[in-house]
Amino acid sequence: MQMMSPQQTHRRTRFGIRLYGCGRKSIRRRAVAAVEAALTLPLLVLLVFGSIEVANSIFLAQALSFASYEGVREAARPGSTTAQVNARVAEIMTARGINDYTVTITPTLTNATARGTMMTVRVETAMSALSTFNTGVANENMTSQEACMVKH
Repeated sequence: MQMMSPQQTHRRTRFGIRLYGCGRKSIRRRAVAAVEAALTLPLLVLLVFGSIEVANSIFLAQALSFASYEGVREAARPGSTTAQVNARVAEIMTARGINDYTVTITPTLTNATARGTMMTVRVETAMSALSTFNTGVANENMTSQEACMVKH
């Protein structure tokens, strides 16, 4: 293998730097990359945060469904009271981080509620109950789930 003089090494290095780092083509490539990033980054951010919001709304619907089911199970038991139903629903909703909701029991649960009566528990909350960002899109909308069961 032939040894190079320090001048030849220096020239090769300068040639390499000039060819790959400071030419017009590399500046154009960087400009194209910047434009592509400026066009695609907002779409990517929108996709990511939109996915988070959709996942939160699916989680909210599932939590309401589970809470209404557990509430109607409690209402269908013999000797159950409205306070017991509300406590069971509150337990589930609090565990899932939802604090502002309403529970409706139909028909009104009393000691005189006959066996075989179809009980319905409806749990309702704002769509923004689990929203990570206050976008204003779902603030006014309400969502609810209900479950029905025959009283034992």
